[in-house]
Amino acid sequence: MKYYNLFSIIFTFLISFPMIVCALDAAPDRYFPPESIKTTFAIKSNTTNTVTLRLEVKSVVGTIKNVRLTARLSGFEQVIPVPSEATFDEIKEGESQYLDFILPTTKEAVNSKLFKIHGVIQYLPDYNAIINYIDTNVDKEYENEVMRDMLKDNMLKCYEQSLKSVETVRYFPPKN
Repeated sequence: MKYYNLFSIIFTFLISFPMIVCALDAAPDRYFPPESIKTTFAIKSNTTNTVTLRLEVKSVVGTIKNVRLTARLSGFEQVIPVPSEATFDEIKEGESQYLDFILPTTKEAVNSKLFKIHGVIQYLPDYNAIINYIDTNVDKEYENEVMRDMLKDNMLKCYEQSLKSVETVRYFPPKN
């Protein structure tokens, strides 16, 4: 009986070991497209009754198009509308655009955990630039040819359908 249990454990390990190795080799970040944008939130100015926050969007890969930035403030179990929205025809690679919005509150309240501040970015990625990025980073990030080809096919389908991306970002107050 003891030998049977030992044999089944060894057999199970030998069968599952190649699957574990393959799963470790196929790191998920290798098969996702690169980030097209980088976003940041910062307090721009602070007065007695208002705080101006700035949402920055920077294009990292290619020229993103039809960009729409919005912001939302929620707190105390209610959503407070922030009348801020910005649209841009395009943001070229390496360039940034900004959305400044004024919150009817104090810096202390914004930096407390009472408020949640969200930014939403909708845009059309530069799928050709993404595919070029994948092709030029074969040795670094996209080594597996099958997974790389699947990702490129997916990017081509998104390009053909002009699928927009939606990113969200949240303002985290600085730690005191």
